[in-house]
Amino acid sequence: MMKSVVTLFFLFILSLNFAQNSTEELNKIGRNPIILIDSVRINNDEIQNYDPKEIAIFSQYTGNQALELFPEGGNDGVIYIETKKFSKKRFENYFKTKSKEYRNLLSRGIDDTKIQYILNNKVLTTDFEGDLASINDNFFKSLKVIDRKELQKKFNLKDKDYGIIINSDVPDNLQNGTEKFNK
Repeated sequence: MMKSVVTLFFLFILSLNFAQNSTEELNKIGRNPIILIDSVRINNDEIQNYDPKEIAIFSQYTGNQALELFPEGGNDGVIYIETKKFSKKRFENYFKTKSKEYRNLLSRGIDDTKIQYILNNKVLTTDFEGDLASINDNFFKSLKVIDRKELQKKFNLKDKDYGIIINSDVPDNLQNGTEKFNK
């Protein structure tokens, strides 16, 4: 019983910080939800091993949605969590398919600290991995790699070697999407 309470409390805290669904939806989750982290099913006790600061995406599914995902066992809901590291790999792989220049840049092993992501003219500084991972063919418009000189001229950034300028529509299911995707 105590483990269920701790797990639900942890999930509630995550939903307040990173939720793409409402707190009301979290209340519909039963005592024994199926939990997936980075597409791997874990047991409820393991959730406590994760730092909420490393979470990029948190989604919960209840009712018919949960049962469609897991016909056997989805009665108490399904919680899907994606870490920043996993989201980063996902958006990098996606953007590699959209830009040869981006693919070549990453294949050269450029240090992440020397790359600045810019989404719809907004310089992304922290907790952006889930936003970039939410971009897919329905939302993607363009990607352009710029060098240090252009990055400094356009965005006044002096500590990065490359800028990745991404233009996208706003995913409908992204909490505060307009604020996150627009300057």
